[in-house]
Amino acid sequence: MSFVEICNVKKAFGNYSAIKGIDLEVRDGEFLVLLGPSGCGKSTLMRMIAGIETVTSGAIKIDGKDVTHLTPRERNVAMVFQTYALYPHLTVRANIEFPLRKMKLGREQIRERTLWAARMFRIERHLDRKPKQLSGGERQRVALARAIVRSPSVFMMDEPLSNLDAKLRATARQEIQQFQAETKATTVYVTHDQVEAMSLGHRIAVLSDGVVRQVGTPDEIYHRPADTFVATFVGSPAMNLVPRGGILEGFRPEQLLPSELVADKANTTEIRMEIQRIEQLGSTQLVYGTLDDQDGTPVIADVPAMAGISFTPGERHSFRIRHKEMHAFDKATGRRVEVKAAAAA
Repeated sequence: MSFVEICNVKKAFGNYSAIKGIDLEVRDGEFLVLLGPSGCGKSTLMRMIAGIETVTSGAIKIDGKDVTHLTPRERNVAMVFQTYALYPHLTVRANIEFPLRKMKLGREQIRERTLWAARMFRIERHLDRKPKQLSGGERQRVALARAIVRSPSVFMMDEPLSNLDAKLRATARQEIQQFQAETKATTVYVTHDQVEAMSLGHRIAVLSDGVVRQVGTPDEIYHRPADTFVATFVGSPAMNLVPRGGILEGFRPEQLLPSELVADKANTTEIRMEIQRIEQLGSTQLVYGTLDDQDGTPVIADVPAMAGISFTPGERHSFRIRHKEMHAFDKATGRRVEVKAAAAA
């Protein structure tokens, strides 16, 4: 197991600055997720850790050793790509064995470690098949087995589940989580999918426009976002933001409750919403509307279907939000401010 230090790393492509000075630590045995939208720099940062992309300035250290100018092989890192990059003409066994043969290990050692990796991902019965004979989920497991088989210092995954359907993604997330828990491998995982980030990461680093907006546990990222970007990027639907003078008041859609569901109305604020449309999603219903204010601010409430409350477009309905569940952000900078949110009535 290893730890990684990213020290004021910058990356420029000509006049374009992709990474604008990032300081970040990946702890020993940690599963760190780099989360952000397309083009935010998360894959570029991972590729610099792996040595696939050069660093314009700054340093990358593994276990305290400066590896900024070392080759990927010299860094002892393993990487799983979005496309899996399996050799189509080789069997599953040969694909997994490939990095071990490059290390010039003995035949028996190669056989033992290949079988160990295959069993870890439950693909031992596919060892004599070719990749084209496997499903997408099985190919993903082969790529993971090939990466882990040589016991790398750092294990990296660049959106490895994006080619799988929803059901397979859920299963694969569980397998990756189990694998990391069993091996305690220091892991860096890149994704734009907040569900993957929240379910897999010990900590999440949220990136935007080449900078890190916030680093924290999934609970910290969701319940105490550092700015309006994190507040609206993490969470579906996004956090509601209501302008009040120089402050933006924020609250999650699931925390906006119909008033008839709130028995103790003390320490709550009433919000009156004009209903525009409703999305029925089985266990929940999303209620879209606008506030009864001068600007007609749009808001969304996430109401459990089992509450038995029906809404009609055009009606005005009363909702309540608990004061302790409200957030405040500076309107000019978007940064979180630690002040009691004003009433949003």
